[in-house]
Parts: sequence; structure tokens; C-alpha cells
Amino acid sequence: QEVLGFKADYFAGEQWQMNLNVGKSRDESDNFGNKSAKSYFYTDRLTASFQNDLFFSNDRTLTLGMDYQKDEVESSTIYNVDSLDNQGFFAAYQTQFDAVDMNLGFRRDDNEQFGDHTTGNVGLSYALSRNTRLIASYGTAFKAPSFNELYYPNFGNPKLSPEESKSSEIGLKGKQTYYQWSLNAYQTQIDKLIATQFDAATGNYFADNINQAKIKGLEASLRWRKGGWELNTNLSWLKPEDETTGYLLPRRAEKTVSMEVAERRGPARIGIGVLAQSYRYEDAANTQRLSGYGILNANYEHHLNKHWAFRLHLENVLDKQYETARFYNTQGRFWFLSLHYNQ
Repeated sequence: QEVLGFKADYFAGEQWQMNLNVGKSRDESDNFGNKSAKSYFYTDRLTASFQNDLFFSNDRTLTLGMDYQKDEVESSTIYNVDSLDNQGFFAAYQTQFDAVDMNLGFRRDDNEQFGDHTTGNVGLSYALSRNTRLIASYGTAFKAPSFNELYYPNFGNPKLSPEESKSSEIGLKGKQTYYQWSLNAYQTQIDKLIATQFDAATGNYFADNINQAKIKGLEASLRWRKGGWELNTNLSWLKPEDETTGYLLPRRAEKTVSMEVAERRGPARIGIGVLAQSYRYEDAANTQRLSGYGILNANYEHHLNKHWAFRLHLENVLDKQYETARFYNTQGRFWFLSLHYNQ
């Protein structure tokens, strides 16, 4: 697997900011049989987005942008379709009046295979007090199947339909001198959810649509800072359900906990964190159970000056072996070094 990315931010004055993101990835899968010839399935993905933020005042912002995604496949099997693209146009407006913050969003997708889709969202935030806010939001979304979900050998399903969803959320958030907190409840109703099914007769997994799915969830977070020390904690509980069968949706853990403790000393910051998730099921019929897991991570950040900084991230420090999807290897111990520049 290969991944390349480029990101640039440009301030064209105090009232106009531009953001450009370009990415390229390649995924290669080679299969060898004892008696059969080698087969292969390679996918390439190109992504690009351009966003403009226009600041009319301290409490009014207009966002306009567009994005593009193109997937191409190269395979030992000949397909009627070997490339797909999606063009998106989006706009958002944020404003504030008295104790109310409001944001509106609109998006139009032109998908080569699945046609045009329009989605949107609205969000409101009301100040209950100086340090506490009530938040609520509602939105719709569209998700087209990926090339792998459509055509990957012995898994893909060219008859897949795109997902369409409606989401609502309500919550509270607050901040004090040393800490910030939030508590949110949400619900997402999904039509034609793309999920993994298991065929007991053949022993194969394949992509398929779940007609009606519902995800209910609760999330809580706490961020504390004092004297150079930091504590960041996030808790998540969700109930992902197939409304037709009552089974849990595949590859979704019901409980997630993440926590990081960090210390800042001068230009340096060092942190140690844990991520733990409960069990999940591999298939929609809930016959293939995957155990829960926990991993240890570490981070180091050093500011060379006011513009430059480097960050070192070490994940899965103890080299824990675990699965979030059956037969797909997760990362063992690995590190990532990055260099950052800010104006």
C-alpha cells in the first residue's frame, strides 16, 4: 500500500483563507493458488479538495469549495467498469446572534455511476450560561460504494446501492479554568447500509446492503490542563442495529475508551495513551465474533521555533496482535515522523 498527500493553506488577507488538499493512494493485492495462476487486483485513488473561507466579521463565515475523487482498478479479471469518479460542491454558513450560534451546510455530489445527490445539515448552539452550551444538529448524507465493495474478487457486489442517511444529535458542553467537557447523544438512520455478509455454504464474505439500520450512541469527553500536565479522555457507547433482524451491525464495537496523559516542558510535549474497544461481529448474522482489544501509544512533539515543529508518533508500542476485520492484518508496532510549518 502506498499513500502520498499534500496540504497547503494560504491567507489572502484577513478575510480570506484558502485550503488545498491533494492525495494519491495505491492498494495492491496479489493472490497465489497452488494450482491456479496468479491473480491480482490493484486500485488507485486520487483525491483533491479546494476550500475558501470568507470572514465577513468575527461572527459570520461563508465557506465555498469543491472536491474530486477518482478510483481506477487494474485486475486480472476484466470488468465492464474500470474507473469511477465523484465531483462534489459544498457551501456552509456560520453566524452568531445574541446567545445563539448557527451553521448551515449544503452539498451536491455528481457520482459517475450513481447520479446526483443533494445533502445538507443545520446546527444550533445556545448559551445556557457563560460556561455551558446546549447543542443540537440534524443532517443528511450520501455514500457511494467503493471499488473494492463493488468489484473485489470473491467479495465485491456490483449490485450494491449507495447509502443514504439521516442523523440527529443533542448535547451539552462546557469549560472551566482548567478543563473542558462534553456529553452528546445521537441517532443515525441508514437506508441501504453497506456491510459485510458471510455465506456459510461457501465460507466466503461478501459486501451487501442492509435495508434499514439504526445507530444510537452516547459520547463523553473530558480535557484537563494544569501546570504543564494534560489529561484527555473520550468514552463512547453505541448500539448499531439491523432493524430487520435485530442483530448488531458488523465491524462496529459497542464500547470505546481512549485516554492520554501528557506533559509539556518548554518547547517539548510527551504523551502516553491507551485505546480500548469491546468485541464486535464480523458478519451481519453475528456468527463470527472478534475479540476486544487494547493498545498503548506514545507521542513526542518538539517546537524548533515559532514556525517549525516535528512530531513523532509511536503506535501499538507493545506490538499487540488484534483484529478489527477477520483475515485483515492490523498494524503492529510502527512509528510516524512528521515536520510541520505554521506561519
